[in-house]
Parts: sequence; structure tokens; C-alpha cells
Amino acid sequence: MQIVGRLPVTAVAIERLPARAWAVSFDVRVTGASRVEAQLGYGGEPLTLAAHGHKLSVVLGHAGGYVLSRPRGWLGGGWWHVEATDTRLAVDGRLVAVPASSAATISFHALAGHPQVSALIATPSARHGLLLLHRLAELHARIPGGQFPEGATLRDHIVYASTYWTSGFWAGALWQAAAIAPQDGLFSRWALMATLDHFGQEQADTHDVGFMYGESSLAAWEALCETRSRRQAASCPRLKRSVLRAADELRALAASNPGAGTIPTDAASREADTIIDSLMNIAILPWASRITGKAVYARLAAHQAHTLARLLVRPDGSTAQAVTFDRATGRVLWIGTHQGLSDGSTWSRGEGWALYGFAQAAVELHDRGLLKVALGVAGFVASHLPRGAIPLWDYDAPAGAQVDVSAGVITAAGLFHLARACQVLAGVCSNRSGGWIRLGRRMLAAALGRASANPPLGLLRSQVLNEHGHGCWCNGAELIFGLAYALDALRMETTVSAQPGRGQRR
Repeated sequence: MQIVGRLPVTAVAIERLPARAWAVSFDVRVTGASRVEAQLGYGGEPLTLAAHGHKLSVVLGHAGGYVLSRPRGWLGGGWWHVEATDTRLAVDGRLVAVPASSAATISFHALAGHPQVSALIATPSARHGLLLLHRLAELHARIPGGQFPEGATLRDHIVYASTYWTSGFWAGALWQAAAIAPQDGLFSRWALMATLDHFGQEQADTHDVGFMYGESSLAAWEALCETRSRRQAASCPRLKRSVLRAADELRALAASNPGAGTIPTDAASREADTIIDSLMNIAILPWASRITGKAVYARLAAHQAHTLARLLVRPDGSTAQAVTFDRATGRVLWIGTHQGLSDGSTWSRGEGWALYGFAQAAVELHDRGLLKVALGVAGFVASHLPRGAIPLWDYDAPAGAQVDVSAGVITAAGLFHLARACQVLAGVCSNRSGGWIRLGRRMLAAALGRASANPPLGLLRSQVLNEHGHGCWCNGAELIFGLAYALDALRMETTVSAQPGRGQRR
């Protein structure tokens, strides 16, 4: 794998390609009279890219070329995004006809003016997980500052929802990539910009501030402020304040539900709806206790986790999604689902949230009881997983129903967190961690097998936001949180395998 943040092309710049089949992406800037030649081995002819007014001229050798206009949804500014494999080439998402290549290197040569090449990523095509790095690079070439994608449609049109619960996952995916591929600090720079752009919704009336600022501000703090180098230290006080404000919002939500004391989805509703998804939101609370020395945050996380374990986890390890309380008395009014097949079924993404959340909380709170709950959830997954190793959108959905890759990667990441919990909290797991690592690898490989190996590289479809949203663009398409958790699982797979008994929180 090669990653180069900025490549000088005043003369000739050469980078080695992975052996055999490869995938390459890069950004190129040509303005005015500038021209750049890129040699990718297509028929032995160089690819020439030149400014043509506000368009791009693309010529392969002496053959006829293309003049491409800027498609809608790309940033421009003279920059164009190129994706290439040994058989395909695309510029700003549009395919350009090329012969097959057997190149071992890629070279750039400035023919005129001052062209620029940046964000060069070269990976083996067979490494499906690394294709996600190309996907992030393409999204970066399309997403304006201050915007946060919810996902991409089946035709790869980006959908934005900047105030939605998914808003922190753009930064979160970039921070995961920065951990997987730290070379040249490329993803780290992009991640910090997205994180700083995301400030401002920490006190929104929703439990999802845990998702939103755990994936962005806390991920940034862990990457930049807990290391010896203290790079980007100027941002650390702002990152700290951001996460603590979100943690205080979770405390305020719990105070709005005095009867049960759990964190409801919001404070405004008449009844207090508390859902299995919130196990992921509480991840910021143990950190808040450590950073402030105030145990109240960790106590709230423990109360939330144990209450949901008691009410939403069934004896066989399956889960219900939601419990509704009377705010004043704490009386349980209803247990069921908002997104699953039925109140008695097991919504697969909720099962993934449960596995990941209980395993993570077990480590952070040093709680063997929560680890036992996570083991029970993992046991249900192991015994009910379809042969293809990607869950149906609900474990009780009929054969032939849509699979949910997002549930698959969340569950895979949860299995790696479970393996880590087994390593850290010795004496609880009878089979230690190896069996859960193997199952996590199987699920991750199956999910990553859906990532596109041709442009658009790494597009990860077959995800389901809500099966009840009939006709929604979001079912079967790509979702930003699925992309983030796929990268999370990819990173955690290496962490639990390489450092038994250790690992990062995320």
C-alpha cells in the first residue's frame, strides 16, 4: 500500500504499484495552460490531462480523446479525481475507455505549467478492505466543507443530512482510515478538518450526541491528544470541551427520565423511549469520568448498560430494540421494535449494536457482568448467522430477504471488541478470544466482498437503514456509518490479533 499526500511533478515523479492487479486513485489539478502526463501502462501509451477552459481534456497516446465537463456534485477548483485499475479508468466518476495494463509503476510528468498531484493511493485490488481508502478519497473530492454525508444512492449520488444522527461518521471514517494508513498524515488532516467543521450540535436534544461526538471529537482527541508527539495540540482543548458538552447532554437526558434513570432518545417526548442503539452512545461517558475525575459519568453508563441488558436482552442472547418508560414512575410501558420485523424478532443492526456496545462497556467499566451479556449476544449471532455470513436485515426475516452489510460490519467490529474484552477481563470467556476473532474475520470478509473493485472503488452497497422505509434510497445503498464501522472492524482485526490483551478503546 502506498499513500502520498502531495506529489511534486515539476519533472518526473514515479511510484511503485502493487504487484499483479492494482487499484490507484489520485487528485490532479490542471489549470490555465498546465498539462500533466500520467503513465499507467495502458497499451504503453501515456495519459495526458490538460485544462480545456472549465473542462478537462483526456487523451491516451495518439488515440482520440475526451473533453469532460464537471459533473454535478464534484468540488472543482481545477481539481479532478482519477480512479484506475489495471483494466478501468474513471475521471470524476465517469469511465474512460482504456486497454488493459500490466504496469509496475505509475509516473507523472509535467508537460506545461504547474500541474499538481495529491492524495495518491495505490493498493492491491484483492485487498478489499483497502478499497475503502479509495472510497474515502473519492468522497473527499466530492463533499464540501461543513457538509456531512448520510450515504450514497445505488447510483452513487451523495445524500447529505448534516443534522442527522449520522453526521459524525464522516469524520469517524476518516479517523479510522488515519489509524489504518497513517502514511503522510493524509487521512488525519482530512479527519481533523471534518471534526472541526462538526462542532456545534453537542447539546442537541438527542441521545445521538454520543454517536455524533464520539465518532468525531473523541476520536480526534484519542488520535491527537493522547500521543507523546502532541501534534495538533492546539485543537485539544476544543476537542475536550466538545466531548464533555455531549456527555453533559446525556446526563441531562437521563435527568429528564427520573423514574428509570436511563438515557432516553430525547427529553421532549411524553414517554421515555430508550433503545439498544444507545449502548453505542454511552461510549463517551467512561472517557468523561477519566478526564474529569467525576464518577457520575461512568455510573450513568453502567446504569444504562445494565438496565438494557435486563430489559432488552432475551435469555437466548437475541435482543429487542426499545423499551418505553413512564418518565415519572419508571414503569415499563412497552418493549418491542421500531425498525425490526416484529416486537418479538431480532433486528440485526440492533443485535450488532448490542454486541459491540456491551463488549466495549465491559472493558471501559471493567465489568465482567457486561462481558457475560456480550458473550450471550455473540452466541446468538454465531448460531443464527446465514451461510453467506452477512445477516439478513432481521434475523427472523424470511429466506431471500435483503441482507444488511452495515449490520455485518458492526457485528464483526463487535466481535473483535469482544475478543479484546476476553483478553482484558481474564477468566470470563471459556474459549478465550480466538473463536470470536475467527467469526469476526469471516463476517468482515463477507461484507467487504461487496465493496466495488472497479470505479467507484470501494463503494459499499447492500446496506439497510430502515426496511420499513419502502422506496427509500437508503435501502440497498451505501450508508456512511456502515463505511465507518467496516474500517473500524478492519483496524480492530489487526489490533486484537497483533496485541493480545491490549488495544485502543475504539
